[in-house]
Amino acid sequence: ALGLIIRESVRGLIGGRYISVPEPIGGSLTVGVMHFSSWRLTIIIITSIVMAGSYLLLARTSFGLRVRASLENPALARASGISTDAIYGATFAFGAALAGLAGALIVPVFTLFADLGIRFLIQGFVAVMVGGVGSFAGPVAGASIIGTLSAALPWVISPVIADVLVFVLAIAFIKFRPQGLMSGKGI
Repeated sequence: ALGLIIRESVRGLIGGRYISVPEPIGGSLTVGVMHFSSWRLTIIIITSIVMAGSYLLLARTSFGLRVRASLENPALARASGISTDAIYGATFAFGAALAGLAGALIVPVFTLFADLGIRFLIQGFVAVMVGGVGSFAGPVAGASIIGTLSAALPWVISPVIADVLVFVLAIAFIKFRPQGLMSGKGI
């Protein structure tokens, strides 16, 4: 519901327009015959830092221990004095902040429009399903697979067919391995 409110608020502000946002860091890095946008490299670096920080937060802090306890056994966590409602609120706020950061990083790469995030929401859901729930590494592995396929296949086949093929492959994988790659294998 909150996502719908935000999306419709953006639609109210910008209407049906598509707004181009310039990349904050211009230029490119050339390695051999390949050119890499400086902004895209910045996105990769920031994403890597945020992922490492998130992992350390969940795996190495008392807050992370309370989060894991609240998710695995809420009744026992409450009996141990953990305010699960506060943990749920904090993790929701953390997730919303990460989504906002992702949006801010990705808008210069794509044109801004009200429904921009839906494609990434669907890809994220598929990545979690492929990777498996219950571990930090599962969704990361799933996102790596889905992201690599989504980026590589349009070089070989039509981008529309590539998107369909990625989803068909993901659905087939989930059909034969519904728990995902790394379901429940710890943090």
